[in-house]
Amino acid sequence: QAPPETLSGRFINLFDPELRLQKSFTLEANSRCFLLDLDTVKSPAPRLLASACKALPSKHGKAQLAWTVEGIGNTPAIVLIASPKPPKSITLDGTAITDFTHADGLLHIRFPNEARPRELSVEF
Repeated sequence: QAPPETLSGRFINLFDPELRLQKSFTLEANSRCFLLDLDTVKSPAPRLLASACKALPSKHGKAQLAWTVEGIGNTPAIVLIASPKPPKSITLDGTAITDFTHADGLLHIRFPNEARPRELSVEF
C-alpha cells in the first residue's frame, strides 16, 4: 500500500454532507472522496459551486441570483455559493432564510428539502 498523501490548498469534499472547506486533505488507501479545488473555480461574481438538492438557475442579475430548488422531502439541503461578499438577504419562496454562514469567500445556505420546486433567491 502507498503511504497517505496530503494535499494543501482549498478543497470541498463533495461527499461531505456539510460541504466544509478543507485547507489540507489526506488521501488514504481505501477511502473515497470527490474533491472540488476552489483555486480552479475563482470568479469575481457569486456562483453556485455545489448543492445537496437539485438547483436549477432561474434568475441572474447583477445584485440577485435565484435557483429553483427541489430535493427529497424531509432531508437537509445545503447550497454552496462562492461569493466575495456576504448576502444582503436570502429567501426561499419569499420567506427569509436565517440558517447561513459566510466565511472564506463561501456562502453556505441550509434549509429543509421538499419534494416540490421552490425559489431560492439571494440578494447581494
